[in-house]
Amino acid sequence: MIVREAIILAAGKGSRLRLYYNLPKPIALVRKVRLFQLPILSLYFAGVKRFIVVTHKHIKKFFSRFLNKIGVEYEIAINSKVGRENGYSLNIGLDYVDEDIFFVSMCDHVFPSDLPRMMLNVMNSDIDILIAGDADPQYIDIDEATKIHVVKGKVIRIGKNLKKFNYIDAGVFIMSKHIFGLVKSVIKTRKVVKVSDIVNRAIESGYNVTVADITGVPWVDVDTANDLKNIVYGEAASLLDSILERTGDVIGSL
Repeated sequence: MIVREAIILAAGKGSRLRLYYNLPKPIALVRKVRLFQLPILSLYFAGVKRFIVVTHKHIKKFFSRFLNKIGVEYEIAINSKVGRENGYSLNIGLDYVDEDIFFVSMCDHVFPSDLPRMMLNVMNSDIDILIAGDADPQYIDIDEATKIHVVKGKVIRIGKNLKKFNYIDAGVFIMSKHIFGLVKSVIKTRKVVKVSDIVNRAIESGYNVTVADITGVPWVDVDTANDLKNIVYGEAASLLDSILERTGDVIGSL
């Protein structure tokens, strides 16, 4: 399956990182690139050619400059109510979607293009939401992570406080346009909406929510200054090295 479109959720406050790093998290420097550029590049090399970025108005220019340079189609959508969380950003992004099936990625999750490619091998037209799930993450604090309870490939529940779980959410999804109405209904009934709230409502409503097992593929969720140091200098530096090496031609032109 080919998926040519992606929503990038980049409107979070990033308050834990801002305590140590005086820049909005999406544009934090990770060696010679910005944090937000890494998931975009990995999705680009997995076949995505159109990006919908939901972000703050004051950093819009960083996204537009980068997306112009790599030569893709894009829309920049502004979330002026960031307190309503990333589910609200997803709702904004859906208004710009053209394709029936599309990726959704957090801008602060760093992963190689192997991860979305593995998801594409699992995705089919019967699945409404496909979640990248890692049964044994290498660089993630499990206590802080979003957990997934899966039974026979079907997601039963997702959330940070689950007691019973067998996967960790890697922050990358493939979604179908079938969920549009559900998302709009959740947004109308809840002020603060996370993507996990939308996924759980989809499960409760009978949608097909499935996990793509990406165990063995390294990835990092950059929430804190320590996470940033880990990917630049620490254990996860090899992940960053591999991404920069595989995207050298594009990076070199920036």
